[in-house]
Amino acid sequence: MLRELDAVPLQVPQGNVSDSMSKGVIDGAIFNYEAAESFGVGTVTRHVLEPSFITGTLILAMNKARHDGLAPDLRAIIDETCGPIAAEKAGRALRCGRNARAERHAGRRRAHQHAAGR
Repeated sequence: MLRELDAVPLQVPQGNVSDSMSKGVIDGAIFNYEAAESFGVGTVTRHVLEPSFITGTLILAMNKARHDGLAPDLRAIIDETCGPIAAEKAGRALRCGRNARAERHAGRRRAHQHAAGR
């Protein structure tokens, strides 16, 4: 996909992306918001594109026999923090975070336009 955009894909460890962008080694990166925030990508870029083809999937996969063989207290931790209820809770948190970021971004845009006299 990147080649179709006349970009040259280059693998850079996530922890090195901000430094690589600030030094001009790379011109951009594909990140979700949470990872970009964690790795400080926002400190070295001003522009964000939100393509609709990127999704994040988190999964915990475990052999059933191994799961059943865990101590009951450990099995309870997994059962309480994974599955449909935990997925819904994580989805709500993700939507809430994205909405908050969108509101901050819109506020910055309005402040910038006001400062520019628009």
